[in-house]
Amino acid sequence: MSTPPRQIDENATHFITRRTTQREFWLLPNAVVTSILGFCLAVATQRYGMLLHAYCFMSNHWHAVLSDPKAKLPEFCHWFHQQTSRAINAYFGRKENLWSAGGGTYSDTIIYDAGAEVRESIYTMCNPVKSGLVAKGDDWQGLRSRPSDILQSRIFERPSYFREKGPVPATAELKVTKLPSLAHLSDDEYIAQMNQAVAAEEQKLRRKNRLAGKPCRAGRRTRRQQRSRRRQAIQQHAKRLEVKRATSPDRLGPAPLVAASSPEAERAGIARVRAFRAAYRETYLRRSLGDKTQKYPPGSYRPRDDAPIARAGPLVDGVTLHAPSPADDP
Repeated sequence: MSTPPRQIDENATHFITRRTTQREFWLLPNAVVTSILGFCLAVATQRYGMLLHAYCFMSNHWHAVLSDPKAKLPEFCHWFHQQTSRAINAYFGRKENLWSAGGGTYSDTIIYDAGAEVRESIYTMCNPVKSGLVAKGDDWQGLRSRPSDILQSRIFERPSYFREKGPVPATAELKVTKLPSLAHLSDDEYIAQMNQAVAAEEQKLRRKNRLAGKPCRAGRRTRRQQRSRRRQAIQQHAKRLEVKRATSPDRLGPAPLVAASSPEAERAGIARVRAFRAAYRETYLRRSLGDKTQKYPPGSYRPRDDAPIARAGPLVDGVTLHAPSPADDP
């Protein structure tokens, strides 16, 4: 399925997610996988100037909250997913795609206000607790950020799957920065406020898991899970999805376009995205018909201004647009 046109603005804050193919556990925590993910994330953030605020790698997906000063998010995601796929596939001796191609590669939710920034960051850091894997996020053995990471960067050495004389450095520094809305706080104030919010959310999630009868696995037990049991786990997950479809079908709907702390702000953000897609669609159709003077709207990521006339346009709001070409003329 084609990806709808993304609105990539400078200095925008995003909540991104991507899962592995078939939701398989190729990101299970161990020293090698963690070093690959950490090194590639550090190199990608430095190469494309991203500001990382929170991140968490689960066994079959990952989340991140980041700011994009240079409007390079697509390049950042492309390089990171490409390099991690190559290295992890080499480690496991596999050749197929590592990351899922469904739903338009990665999910990108634009964050519009301070409340949504904090909410998505807390969600990211509490994801292991939400899944019932650990009682506290700090117990998770996988790669995960903490509020205190703003004080000290993490250094990752280049894994052996990268060439010594290649373009990537021997070491990479993974930095975490404050959320833009809380940048005015001192380091101690920021850490205290975020730690308090994380602890409160983890307590709610533990109670919710107990009421739902979801057992809490120990972090080491999760890390020792054998790859041979992945297929069984995937089948069990499919059964849970069938129950969710019957009880809450809306849960499996499309990923949200925007994140905001109020319904009014969310509606305004959605209206902005839809207006951008409508303007993009109109420009694409006019250029496909030969009017190359039309310019794509602000936020369009590297539009192909000199591309030849195309038969099929981009997917906009679930509808593929078709434009005529000279070959269609009688």
